[in-house]
Amino acid sequence: MVEQQSTYVDPRTLRQEYYYTVDPVWQTVTQVQFDDFRHNYPRELVEDASRTQYPTIISFNDYQLADKNPFSIVAECEAVYNSSGERTGYTGFKVMTNFAAVFASRTGNKRHEIYENTYQEVDPYNPGVDDDKTGADEDDDNE
Repeated sequence: MVEQQSTYVDPRTLRQEYYYTVDPVWQTVTQVQFDDFRHNYPRELVEDASRTQYPTIISFNDYQLADKNPFSIVAECEAVYNSSGERTGYTGFKVMTNFAAVFASRTGNKRHEIYENTYQEVDPYNPGVDDDKTGADEDDDNE
């Protein structure tokens, strides 16, 4: 009996090298520099908030760079809250200073590609039945 090797890759174990080959360089900046970076960034940035950490980390993601967080992050900061739990501002501003070089080193890999040829599509309501609307196999012809 020959065992088949699995082609499954757990997306939680992906490393930066899957998406790009140049290491990002991060710099702490002022709020004005942070706002200028976001305003002048050459592609669309998508804001995201991590609700698993306190204080909340606000990240700005370039999903053309990578389609998975944290590899898509090019800028981030921490939210500041008052005693009532209301967000009052931001602190700890960081930006990726070599974003152009990192973008140029993209591998072109996408997260969804790790799933290709891993699973066979089946009808969840009729597993094992052909998708010909009748459910009849070609071998079942009356002779």
